[in-house]
Amino acid sequence: MGLKLLKAYEHFRLGTGRANELKQTWWKRLEEAVVKAEQHIIQMEPRASRSFESAAAGILMTKCS
Repeated sequence: MGLKLLKAYEHFRLGTGRANELKQTWWKRLEEAVVKAEQHIIQMEPRASRSFESAAAGILMTKCS
């Protein structure tokens, strides 16, 4: 069990195999959730959209680093 977990972690860290697909899927879902949340916030309170855009940009920038 420990060896399987270690191998899965290595694949995730190195971005190889099925782990890379899962990582890409996770980021895609996160981006979609951010867009949906931003649209909801803009509808509820237009002034809040600017601060939300800054927060969303910070989250998505972590993806690039």
